[in-house]
Amino acid sequence: MSTSTWDASPPVKVGTHLVVDLIDHEGRAERLECDVVPDSAADFDTGRLGIGTPLGKALAGRRAGSKVPYAAGDLVAAVVVAVTPSAIEAGDDIAARRQATLDQARQNIERTNAEIFSTTFDSKWGGYDASIVDWEESKDE
Repeated sequence: MSTSTWDASPPVKVGTHLVVDLIDHEGRAERLECDVVPDSAADFDTGRLGIGTPLGKALAGRRAGSKVPYAAGDLVAAVVVAVTPSAIEAGDDIAARRQATLDQARQNIERTNAEIFSTTFDSKWGGYDASIVDWEESKDE
């Protein structure tokens, strides 16, 4: 008798590591490994699949060996190959990284807008040169 509380054939849910084959319309499989996390901790680039995403919803509750329809791009199905306990914790670093990425994107947009403006603006007092702006200093303002 085993004392383990881990189900030998667990369902896909938050806290599981998932191996899935994504099947395209020609029958080719592409393997994907990821950890299923709450949507607030989702970061597909680092292998964290949010349970509320279309793929997460399609696979939720399924067990190894399950095949489900999954239409996205050229994909038509997903086959659950294995489900094991996740080795990662959701962590708050995801939210901080997401915010840092948004802040960087916002700064890049501001820089691009200033550069576009500088190429079109000219007045009797002279032009506007966005290249002289210290963008690192201005992001704190």
